Amino acid sequence: MMYDIKQFKLTSGEEIICEVVEWSTDEYSDIITRRCFTLHTLYDPDKDAKFYSFRSYMALQEGQKSFISINNNHILSEANPSKTLIKHYKDAVERSELDDIEIEDTIENLVNRLKDLQDSADDTVVNFRPKPVIH
Repeated sequence: MMYDIKQFKLTSGEEIICEVVEWSTDEYSDIITRRCFTLHTLYDPDKDAKFYSFRSYMALQEGQKSFISINNNHILSEANPSKTLIKHYKDAVERSELDDIEIEDTIENLVNRLKDLQDSADDTVVNFRPKPVIH
């Protein structure tokens, strides 16, 4: 089943992206969500660029079976996230739901890729040893 992926700005100032499982009704003012992440914006003045990161909205509440209830009164605004944001969100969800063995495999693959990059960089690095300075 496909759920709505929505981006919310909360009264606390936090910005979250999540899957909405059930919308609020007249009888129940909460929205039931899962796979909630807060969006954090970082600005690098040297590169004049913004970077975004995802963090779990609530500790140990990850996965498709962990539901979070958000009170409708604490939502300032709602938006449909851009395609780029949805792509990065899905990557974050996938990574957050890895088991211990998959995490170890991912780390091992990343370490091997770094070693390969280092080995290829060593082939192109010129060894420079300056002459001693005599005063």
